[in-house]
Amino acid sequence: YQRRVRDRVGFSMSSDPFSVGLAPKRDESVAGIDGAWDGHNKDWEANFNRVSGATSTTGEADQISQRAKRVENVIELVARDAGDLEAPAARETDRYMWVLMFPNENHEGCTLSEKEKEDLMTFRRETVNKLVGLGLELFQRHVSRDNDEKYVKFGASQAWIEKNAEAMEVPMKLKNGGYVPFLRAKKSMYWCLPEIDIDNYDRTEEDYTRRLSLAEDASASASDKFRFSSAQRLNIVFEKLETKEAFGGAGMNFGKLIQDEMLLQMYPAHDELELEFLKKHWGNFSLLWPWREFCEQPLERVREYFGTRISLYFTFLGLYTKHLVVPTILGFITFCIQLATGGPDAKAAVPFYSFSVILWNTVLLEHWKQKEITVAWLWGTIGYEADEGARPEFTGVQRKNPVTGAPELFYPPERRRMKLGMSALLVFVSILVVLSGVVLVFAFRFFIAENVGAKFAGVTGVVNGIMIAVFNVLYTMVAIRLNDWENHKTDTEYDDALIIKNFAFQFINNYGPFYLVAFVKSNSDYLGADDALGPCECHTFKCQEVGNQYYDAACVGDGEGCSNADVLDHNNGCACEEESCLFELMILLICIFGVNLFIGNMMEFGIPWLQAKVAIYMEERAMKEENEQAGNLDGEVAPMTQAEFEGKLALYESPFEDYNEMILQLGFVSFFAVAFPLCALMALMNNVIEIRSDAYKLLNAHQRPEPRTAEDIGSWYTIMDIMTYVSIATNCGIVFFVSSFGNEFSKDGKVWGFIIAEHLVVFFKVILQEYIDEVPEDIRQEMEKEEYRLKRAREEQALSEIEASGISVERSPTNKSQRAGHQADLDVDEYYAKYDQEDVQWMVLKGSKDGDTGTGSDVALNETRS
Repeated sequence: YQRRVRDRVGFSMSSDPFSVGLAPKRDESVAGIDGAWDGHNKDWEANFNRVSGATSTTGEADQISQRAKRVENVIELVARDAGDLEAPAARETDRYMWVLMFPNENHEGCTLSEKEKEDLMTFRRETVNKLVGLGLELFQRHVSRDNDEKYVKFGASQAWIEKNAEAMEVPMKLKNGGYVPFLRAKKSMYWCLPEIDIDNYDRTEEDYTRRLSLAEDASASASDKFRFSSAQRLNIVFEKLETKEAFGGAGMNFGKLIQDEMLLQMYPAHDELELEFLKKHWGNFSLLWPWREFCEQPLERVREYFGTRISLYFTFLGLYTKHLVVPTILGFITFCIQLATGGPDAKAAVPFYSFSVILWNTVLLEHWKQKEITVAWLWGTIGYEADEGARPEFTGVQRKNPVTGAPELFYPPERRRMKLGMSALLVFVSILVVLSGVVLVFAFRFFIAENVGAKFAGVTGVVNGIMIAVFNVLYTMVAIRLNDWENHKTDTEYDDALIIKNFAFQFINNYGPFYLVAFVKSNSDYLGADDALGPCECHTFKCQEVGNQYYDAACVGDGEGCSNADVLDHNNGCACEEESCLFELMILLICIFGVNLFIGNMMEFGIPWLQAKVAIYMEERAMKEENEQAGNLDGEVAPMTQAEFEGKLALYESPFEDYNEMILQLGFVSFFAVAFPLCALMALMNNVIEIRSDAYKLLNAHQRPEPRTAEDIGSWYTIMDIMTYVSIATNCGIVFFVSSFGNEFSKDGKVWGFIIAEHLVVFFKVILQEYIDEVPEDIRQEMEKEEYRLKRAREEQALSEIEASGISVERSPTNKSQRAGHQADLDVDEYYAKYDQEDVQWMVLKGSKDGDTGTGSDVALNETRS
């Protein structure tokens, strides 16, 4: 009973209501109930009776309102039997869903002016009133342990969620397939996963083929008790808060509020049960073994917790990782051939592995296309982008939609084109800066090789890798600022623009050094650049004259005793007869790819974890210093609430950086892996760990992200498609212009060989794309079945509505026997007349002679007309 009282009144019976801001301070009075809160820990029932008996109407307006609300609650509580524990509580949910973090204007370190403090208090009060006015349920409000923030936690009851889901027409999956708008009266029709059982996880719920078989029998649903997923509940509440007040929402633009510092953060709260399930069955490094399950993920549960946008990324990561097994095996075979032949430039191995990678890249893309359509159908996101709403950050002028007439925000397209042009110019300048940096690194490498020694030149590869990582971070920050400035309307448009803008720079930054080595440095004589970037590794040496003699100490006979360092020293008699840049390309790939993997994993997991640790440590250190200054040397630091702890964690805005990492990795595997075929093995080992580390960081090192919906991976697919063609050109170029395979041809022969090979491979790729269906056959059939069922259901509903209006409608027979009887009743000889007087022939075939006056039909027609 005390718990029910606590929930209704809003404060714990074991804590001081004055200290938590739910009652007036001890040195203040509320007219009519002075002293009513004294001894609240002991005589709480008598205390509440005293409050309920207060009838005074004196005091300020806010005091009267506060007293009236509490009196009403207390009267209801005290009127109940104290033993009636089954009485319904005022708050129907036992866990808050969202957290609002405000600055505390009463904190000693607050630098706000009095006017700003008053505005902050007014805004917070209005926000709380909006939450209550919408029917949301408030939980215990509190200040942070260091008193610099205030937390407002709120949730929603099942009835509230259902009511608003119906008003928003949230699409729900039917048990027998298909998505329809949610109706409270039809909850038993909808599909949902069973309740979470941490210790008894049924992995078959991830098998969509099993769900298709269950869909044939609606009674075989996974769960007879309908429930919304955690992500759906959060989305419904969030959409209600962002909806304009004129349409029944709160009209809150959280991005702008945070930017204006009226609000510090807003984030969804973790659910303890679901979080523990995902930690055990997803973000767990012990799942790396056995090997058969290294890519297994509970994607349906991930979708229910984080939404489709994040679950789509992990779906892609899992499929990509599984496909890496093929180039890993082929790469290991190629690497063994290279070892047996003495280096990476093996004539038979290079063309074989290059063509294999191109084929694999095409198959990967086609399989992902199938997977993407499959999950979009299963998760009901097909067509989502067509109905996607505007971003809260989108600004514009209010106008009526010229098609629908509905009010909307409009931003002039000419202004956006102007911004896009300026952004493109800045991106181009950034690319030029990166190219300059790449050239400087190669100049530095040449300087090291000539003055320090060729064996130390490999250090520049590590320097290049670090430079690439630094440029990636800096440019990503610039790209995000440019994207925000461009004012894109929807999240999809925003993400697509950021992807294209970012990858244009990333391509040059990450792959530029490889193209310089592979095609400029290795063909410097052909391009007329001599040794501007330094010579490549020499395979066979020869002796040359230096002045009027050979330096026999360095060069003997046909170049025996010469090394690459001797070639760089132009004062001895060693010269290079045949060189290849594949070895340098291999060293560069190992250095840059390895540095990218290491720095990427450190930045995406280590930095967020370290930030949270440092923030908590600095806060506790400051609190201990305050205790020491107050003379409380033995005072312990107060513990944090769960909401406060989650507020210290790093924000996870989107899987953009994770996608970017995987796509760049795909480029390394697809473009230049022929120089070091074990690159695919490195990528596979990294990704097997990446699945668990990315899951672990989401579950432990980051705040729970806002669950958002996505139909597909957006422009990342376009980027990958372009990369397949770049891969074809790059690998064909390496075969003919870099490897020793091209030495069999003349200079012109290399060019023609490259053109012919590239065209043939592109043709083969297009044929392969046409051969593989975009939609799997079983999914296509199920989609057609669902469409047919929904069409029949709509027809039945329309007929029922017509009949309900009193109009008699003859329904079509639904089975064969009914149709046979129906036809037998209507198809008898009596229905066939000799002639139909209402359908007289009126078209005439003219005679061939001008004298023809007409036929019998003409006469009959004239008689009929007369």
